[in-house]
Amino acid sequence: SDPLLERLQEDERQGKVFAGHTRDLDGFLRADFEKQNIKSFLSVSVFAHGHLWGTLAVNDCVAEREWTDEEEATLHIIALAIGDAIEHSPSDAHASEVIRRTMLQASLDAIVVIDETGSIIEFNPAAEKMFGFPRSDILGKDLLDTIVPIYYRKGYASGAEYMSGRGAPMVGQRLETVTQNAAGEVFPIELTATEMRVADRRLI
Repeated sequence: SDPLLERLQEDERQGKVFAGHTRDLDGFLRADFEKQNIKSFLSVSVFAHGHLWGTLAVNDCVAEREWTDEEEATLHIIALAIGDAIEHSPSDAHASEVIRRTMLQASLDAIVVIDETGSIIEFNPAAEKMFGFPRSDILGKDLLDTIVPIYYRKGYASGAEYMSGRGAPMVGQRLETVTQNAAGEVFPIELTATEMRVADRRLI
């Protein structure tokens, strides 16, 4: 048995926060985290019906970092909301939707989701704050016509084509680029683009 894993399981049952750097771990957990390229981690327990249901974690796979009190508090709030959704949901599908919505709303990072045509189908509160577009105004509009700077749009037919890039796709990458807000002001951002398959749809 792995002493660290046993201690971690007991801490989870007690609702303790598990946070730190992979280099400070040992045994199976360190090997597993290194395989996933995890540098730093933050994990909290999710309780439902008075029992440990699971854990909610965020990781930094680029560089080591110290998690702020605000980030820890936000993760706790999301964990509480997930537990509440599980306890009160009539179905697993509904619980999954509540969990997804809660995480989108509570995220400190701006989250923008586009479909295969480049149309924006999700725009969370952090994105509203960053870009200055109300969610109700920007949903359904093309990424290319909204938050992509004008001088980057040339040669692309849609936001989906822009994200696919020319020989160097953004999807599956974490990179530094620039964007623009509702006022047309251009500023730098760190972008992480992930592809999702939902039924027959391709989302980014």
